[in-house]
Amino acid sequence: MRPRLQLIVISILIANSFLFVFATTSFADELLLREAEMALELRDYSVAVRIYKELSAQNNAVAQVNLAILYEQGNGLKRNFKAAFSLYKKATDSGYAPGINAFGVVYERGRGVRRNYKEALKLYEAAEKKGNLAAITNIGNLYEQGLGVKRDYKKAFSQYRKAADQNYTPAQYAIGFMYEQGLGVKQDFQLAIGWYESAAIQNNTTAQNILGFMYREGYGVPKNNITSVKWYKKAAGLGNAAGQNALANMYLNGFGVGQNYANAERWYRKAARQNQINAQYNLGYMYEKGLGRDKDLKEAIQWYEKAAALNQASAQFRLGKIFEAGIGVKQNSKKAANYYRLAALRGHSEAQYAIGRLTEQGKGVKRNRKEAFNWYKKAATQGHVLGQTNLGVMYELGLGVKQNFVQAYMWYTLSANQKLTKATLHRKQLAKRMTPAQIKRSEKLASNWNVNTEKLTQERQQLIVSN
Repeated sequence: MRPRLQLIVISILIANSFLFVFATTSFADELLLREAEMALELRDYSVAVRIYKELSAQNNAVAQVNLAILYEQGNGLKRNFKAAFSLYKKATDSGYAPGINAFGVVYERGRGVRRNYKEALKLYEAAEKKGNLAAITNIGNLYEQGLGVKRDYKKAFSQYRKAADQNYTPAQYAIGFMYEQGLGVKQDFQLAIGWYESAAIQNNTTAQNILGFMYREGYGVPKNNITSVKWYKKAAGLGNAAGQNALANMYLNGFGVGQNYANAERWYRKAARQNQINAQYNLGYMYEKGLGRDKDLKEAIQWYEKAAALNQASAQFRLGKIFEAGIGVKQNSKKAANYYRLAALRGHSEAQYAIGRLTEQGKGVKRNRKEAFNWYKKAATQGHVLGQTNLGVMYELGLGVKQNFVQAYMWYTLSANQKLTKATLHRKQLAKRMTPAQIKRSEKLASNWNVNTEKLTQERQQLIVSN
């Protein structure tokens, strides 16, 4: 199953809130709100904050909601969830539907208040009665995820459909996902594509990215890199960081467009400046490998460190390799082990193997064969060939685990199936010490074994650059 993007319409996005201005404000207030909107477009947060504070003091619900959003984001003023909570409550008490929905989001997210899904649902339902499409969609999300209610895909689909039929793009995207995955409805990729396109042509960048991904991977549709690039360009042009990173990947690899390192770097940089962690990693990779430019390890490390600080596993792994080998930096096994461990905890199989190796050797970390065994096993179950071989060795010799020839032979077999000569030799030697019955049992285990790859995250989907 392709992983679910975060759908929850936590928003009143600032721009969207102005859809309600004319029904709720005086003409003079409308002008001020438009001035604030223009200031936000120019990132002049001080002007927007001043206007919203002035109007909020006059109990203007639109201004209260937008000021609350700025408090949550920390734009133009210090981030303050309690202040945001107070403003959302005021807007809710005035009966302003977008404010009621936003207040529900506060409870769902647990910002400025203890998380409470039931209270969130209550508020969403109140906003739904006023026709708020974001609230209708958010109710669907609660039922889809089973948050505060029993998971009910049919109920979720019904909610999404209410909003989607009124041309609400987040709900159209959600309907597309339900059809794609067959949740609450019969799986239908054509209908999924149709709903995604309905949202995408209205500039829903999430839907644009999904379409780009589906056409790039041939997921539910014939593979078409040119169409993939088309959708990624739309999302990237609208400032979507994930779309910018994905478009850069296409330029880097020459998929659906002529290979162009300069364009790849330009789009990676745009995304990286928005803290898109895969773009930060990919930009670092270009500097490290000298793709389209001279190698610059110092610059590469800086980008890797930015991504690693935001828990990008591949960046953490690369830093581990750099410090272990002492490439352009002073060799430091302890730092290497720390970075490998961080990536390993996020499911990175190469990092799991690497920290297992350092732990077995006692380099940069205290020697612990039992812990090394556990890391090798994590890597091996994801199909890491050296992890499988080392796991076989530990089973054969009884290092960190009780000796078990059947398990050792099985792991050697799995590794040998990936054409690792060393594993083939280990298996051949071990077979001399085993009975035919043991070998037969091992071979059966190996034939029934399936790689236990963890569900791909959107991060890994978006990342094309090999690590």
